[in-house]
Amino acid sequence: MQEKSQNTAWSMKNLKQKRKIELLKNLVWLEKVSWSAPKQRALELAMGQNARKLDSC
Repeated sequence: MQEKSQNTAWSMKNLKQKRKIELLKNLVWLEKVSWSAPKQRALELAMGQNARKLDSC
């Protein structure tokens, strides 16, 4: 039983890591795509909200 709970914790951690990597990939892609300042600001705000969601889960 102990092993199962450790395994679950590990997979949750792994999932979080994967999500963060996806977010980073998205950020890099968005930076390449958008150059205008207003868009950039909006993206930063959106990404900030996503990052907070990630940390809370």
